[in-house]
Amino acid sequence: MLTSWWLKADAARRLGLGNVANVAAYRLALRLGIHPVRRLQRAIGGTRFFRRSEPVAQDPPPSHWQEEAWYFGWRREPLGAGPPHWHRNPFTGAQATDARQPWWQLSDFATGAGDIKTLWEASRFDWVLAFAQRAAAGGAADLERLNAWLADWCEKNPAYRGPNWKCGQEAAIRVLHLLLAARLLGQLADPEPDLPQLIEAHLARIYPTLRYAMAQDNNHGSSEAAALFVGGAWRGRLGMADARRWTRTGRYWLENRAARLIGAEGGFSQHSVNYHRLLLDTLSVAEILREDLEQPAFSSTFYQRAAAATRWLFALIDPDTGDAPNLGANDGANLLPLTAADYRDYRPSVQLAAALFAPDCLLAGQGPHRSHLRWLGVTPGPAGAAAEARPRSVFHAQGYLVLRQGPWRVLFRYPHYRFRPGHCDALHVDLWCGSHNERIAMIPNGCDLDIFAAPAVPWRPEGVADDDLMAVFTGAHGIANGLDAVLDAAAELKRRGREDIKLVLHRRR
Repeated sequence: MLTSWWLKADAARRLGLGNVANVAAYRLALRLGIHPVRRLQRAIGGTRFFRRSEPVAQDPPPSHWQEEAWYFGWRREPLGAGPPHWHRNPFTGAQATDARQPWWQLSDFATGAGDIKTLWEASRFDWVLAFAQRAAAGGAADLERLNAWLADWCEKNPAYRGPNWKCGQEAAIRVLHLLLAARLLGQLADPEPDLPQLIEAHLARIYPTLRYAMAQDNNHGSSEAAALFVGGAWRGRLGMADARRWTRTGRYWLENRAARLIGAEGGFSQHSVNYHRLLLDTLSVAEILREDLEQPAFSSTFYQRAAAATRWLFALIDPDTGDAPNLGANDGANLLPLTAADYRDYRPSVQLAAALFAPDCLLAGQGPHRSHLRWLGVTPGPAGAAAEARPRSVFHAQGYLVLRQGPWRVLFRYPHYRFRPGHCDALHVDLWCGSHNERIAMIPNGCDLDIFAAPAVPWRPEGVADDDLMAVFTGAHGIANGLDAVLDAAAELKRRGREDIKLVLHRRR
């Protein structure tokens, strides 16, 4: 028990006592009913979010959300005549049972429909970008559909009620997508009346819980800061209230997150290729809209870290396919699905960030990475020779080594980092050959799992009956290997008198 408490105290120290205090204060204030977010009230709705614009010559828009819904970048479902069900799990069909409750009264887990992230997916507004792209290419039906879906979303998700208002980052992603859609349609400077109202309700949701987002030291903070900055700057251009406070706060925290969460070598706190892309796209969108809204440049540290983060992702991708080792968490998040590229193709994000922050990483050739920039109106500068990754890239601050030789590419993960990963992948090795995603070996944790599939003679040690449930804890034994959890489980089983469950500690001699 003392060991368990010591580990918790050590984890709190490593997470940062300030972060732990911010989370505790946030949860306590919500429970006591004194948090300002509980007093928010807004009305959202209408049918006039976007209007018809003169068609602009662009690349062919993607088919996302035209006949099929696209969830998590890979799962597709046929669309009916109307919008999707905003509170439905697309994998199970289960629906949330409390979609009209204030969001702070809802559990993250007891949704009635499974993982809450499956409910959030359709409400990230990826379809707003797809409809806006097709409308910008002259699709009148897509514009009507865009306004109808937004009206339906507002009706089914009244401000601050239901699971889709529970996460500040989800609100931030919607803000970024709505502003990008206005940009694609040439309506940033002169929006339709219902759009500012909808965005203001989202910014009002983000601002009071910003400290909670920052306490997580992940892409929640960067996303919410970016939305607050660009949303506030946009409202300021329109002469609306609260703009200066939101713009100032968003800028401060966005620069703060870039300096804190991105290392000088470019590694991001979350140890994930896909979340690294989400961060990089967020910084790119913030920079694009900053220029559009004529805001002062960010700090020099912001640009240095953004360039370093670009080079980090550039070092990992295959230049011909855009694929990369599936390092860390991957939920299919893709902030800018502007082309038909697969969600595992990271070239569009690298090309955009390179054009904005690190021109030495620009990719040559035609492909979705070129179309991506044309949709956003970003010019990468004069074409030059194709950028080439270095044969040896060491990101020591986060424990990554990338080696390249001819068609071969190796990623090696070693345990050296400032921000502890949320997954156990020390000594992970990814070995690739060729440029067509021909992964020939993947050895997680330095272990070949196939050896466990070989036939073996059943074995039980003395004292374990044939009908006992036996759990074997094998390999190295120690605090670093989670031995305290095994001992805690054993003590609990003993307290309950469960002698039919045996925990076996096994070590090879």
